[in-house]
Amino acid sequence: MDSILKRLQEPKAFEAFIEESMKTSTYRPLWKEEITQVDYCAAKVYQSTIADYAAAIVGSVIDKNGEKPVHQMPTVAELTGSIGHMGDEWELDNDYLDQLYYLEGRYRNSAGRYTPERRQAEYDKLIAYAFRPFERAVIAPHKRIDMLYYEGLFKGTQTVSRTNNKKSNVSYTFNLGVTTFEAQTYAWGDQTNAANATPIKDIQKVVKYANQHGRTVQRIRMSQSTFYKLCQASEIANRFKLNLNPVEVNTPALLAPEDVNVYFRRVLLPPIVVEPDRFARLADGTSINLTPDDRVVFQCAPQVAVMKIADSLELVDPLPGKTYTTHDDNLVGYWRDKTGRHTDYDMWAQPVFNGINDYFILKTDSVEQ
Repeated sequence: MDSILKRLQEPKAFEAFIEESMKTSTYRPLWKEEITQVDYCAAKVYQSTIADYAAAIVGSVIDKNGEKPVHQMPTVAELTGSIGHMGDEWELDNDYLDQLYYLEGRYRNSAGRYTPERRQAEYDKLIAYAFRPFERAVIAPHKRIDMLYYEGLFKGTQTVSRTNNKKSNVSYTFNLGVTTFEAQTYAWGDQTNAANATPIKDIQKVVKYANQHGRTVQRIRMSQSTFYKLCQASEIANRFKLNLNPVEVNTPALLAPEDVNVYFRRVLLPPIVVEPDRFARLADGTSINLTPDDRVVFQCAPQVAVMKIADSLELVDPLPGKTYTTHDDNLVGYWRDKTGRHTDYDMWAQPVFNGINDYFILKTDSVEQ
């Protein structure tokens, strides 16, 4: 019986190994819950009309013999974006290899005494252990896409920084040009003036702005902490009271989104959706929450981004001695050389927010000047 790692040097075996193992993986790309449209690009750039020309705009009315007004067309920089290139490489460390070889030997020595069911169960455990370093290579770029998408959704930017990209020298911040608002009186949850904040007034302002631009807000998205800060405002709390005869008390801590949405429907506001925490683990071991506090998203379309994907060069020009397979458009590689055994991945992908006024952002921790 050949070692699992030796058999994986065969392309079909490596492909089956990745595909079957990912069926039991607990990880699912979060961005796939939000984006269903995938556009494949032959080049490593995409054409995205970021300016107002992407949407139908009202034509200009001119005099019978008048000249047509001249508009500035978008620049090349406004129309062309670069698809992000993601890649990492890992060497399979000796502790992992020693343990894998030990488990393989133990399986070979004991398999003859097992029932078919027990034999399959023990083999599944062996494969699950063997898959650990490869799973990291399969899911790593999708976690980066998750970060880029949710930052774009809640903050209107996409950032690759020294903090979240320590292994590479690439860093940038791209502003998506999303229209952003601030609280009008006090920040939500302000330590001294939380009750005096005006979240309903703030929300109404954004909804009105959307309507004026021909858009209808379908849902209002915020974190659990942001929702709690909203409930601390008297604008909300005073509308929900608990009768404890002979007194009435405000109950902001007991409010649920369903309670607030009942009131919102009465005043013709869109429903609130409280978002779950979404944690991503960085290469240095720290974790970040992809659902930030103090940001409220007013979403006017079911989807506000598309996924742009391009093929890796190695897909059409593979390196000799290296075994490849593709999973979810991520090219995963495996090879052995004189320094050891290695796995890597190579993926070109970018979540692109190319709609015009598809969503708006309210920053509840700052006040407009």
